[in-house]
Amino acid sequence: MKRKNRSRTGYDKHHRKPKSRGGNNHPSNISIVRANQHRAWHVLFGNMMPNEIAQIINSVWISSDWELVARKRVQPKPVEPFVPQLWE
Repeated sequence: MKRKNRSRTGYDKHHRKPKSRGGNNHPSNISIVRANQHRAWHVLFGNMMPNEIAQIINSVWISSDWELVARKRVQPKPVEPFVPQLWE
């Protein structure tokens, strides 16, 4: 983890989708998190994607009675605006 995101307040900028995985610096991709929690995240998970993290948690860390599921959100399809047909 690079330290350039470290602020003087004890908080870091965390890329929700890592830049190494195609993420960007758009505000919707940035979370402000406590520096110690940010370090812990990257020690445990590096730049893994949520489905990879869920697979590790399921296979190692939680009871087989449970399953952690990570799935990509389905974006609704854009609705075409209704344009009435004018008949002559």
